[in-house]
Amino acid sequence: MNKNPLSLACEICDCIISGNEVQQLEPIRKKWFYAHALFMCGLQRLYELTSDVKYLEYTKEWADSKIDENGEFYFKNECIEGTDYPCFCPQLDSVQPGLPLFKLYEIYGEGKYRKAIENLYQFLLTAPTTSDGGYYHYWYMNKFPSQMWLDGLYMAEPFTMEYYLLNREEKCLDMIWKQIRLMTEHNLDENTGLLYHGWDESKNAKWADKETGRSKEFWGRSIGWYCVTLADILEEFPKDRGEYQKMLQMFLNIIDSVIHYQDKSGLWFQVIDKASEKDNWTESSCTCLFLYSLSKGLRLGLLSKKYEQFADSAYNGVLSVVKKDGNKYLMENISTGVNVGDYDYYVGARKSNSDLHGIGSLILALTEYSKIKQ
Repeated sequence: MNKNPLSLACEICDCIISGNEVQQLEPIRKKWFYAHALFMCGLQRLYELTSDVKYLEYTKEWADSKIDENGEFYFKNECIEGTDYPCFCPQLDSVQPGLPLFKLYEIYGEGKYRKAIENLYQFLLTAPTTSDGGYYHYWYMNKFPSQMWLDGLYMAEPFTMEYYLLNREEKCLDMIWKQIRLMTEHNLDENTGLLYHGWDESKNAKWADKETGRSKEFWGRSIGWYCVTLADILEEFPKDRGEYQKMLQMFLNIIDSVIHYQDKSGLWFQVIDKASEKDNWTESSCTCLFLYSLSKGLRLGLLSKKYEQFADSAYNGVLSVVKKDGNKYLMENISTGVNVGDYDYYVGARKSNSDLHGIGSLILALTEYSKIKQ
């Protein structure tokens, strides 16, 4: 196993892009999917570090297979195969796949990327909200009304940050802070410093506490998305705005809480505060997200040098679960996508060794970790 993080990222991505056309990325039936875009973001970071244009060109091929010259989706009138859900489904998860378009517009300057970005931003502005202004995570057919899910921050706020950098609209900064503030207020557990996966204002969801509206468990990957969102926003958010210091403190608080639950293997558990439960298991995608967040925090000077030991341990943990099988790289124990649920639901989630939730997170983690090891 190549232990150089940048070289390993290149090897993994070379295997994937040489063996899969963009339309073949799993799940094939989902044509506009944030896990695909997560991998594209990783490829673009790899391009920035290596200047190897093949990584950028693959992301362009992916985007060009999705949008026409007017920035509209080729599949806008289609449904996901086997369902009655539209391929572009009204939910925060549909915003995040626009992230790779910003880099493509910056480099290629093609108007269709800008148009698609604008379409997604307008879509975000139509999201229904709780009474205090928090985005519903999912609002197609009113399936999950009044619910804020922790992973929704990553689905919307990095996109909004990039939109701000493109257009310098100050209201974007207000939007970002509002969503981060509300998610933290609603989902933070003061005892552990961790955040619950979901909050339901109506308190009618099966998983919602009837007094607080919160779910009952700390799902690793959702907390990972929270950490990544804060790290990415802090990199670009104007430091002269008062909200910056508040978000910085949120980031420091969650990192301190998360490292408390790191296993001796360097990994974190699917339900991260219940390592002693025999049916719980170490989950690799959340570990990658925590490695990314620790590495970026160190690189930006947000975290002191003492935190590097936790990043190193996480990296060694990741190496222990990344395996080469013939001409493919696999990563053990990736949780497939889940909704909000109880303990049995999370630990019963299907495990994958190639899901792009995990592989995309892995490439992001490797590229960021490589920057502090140069």
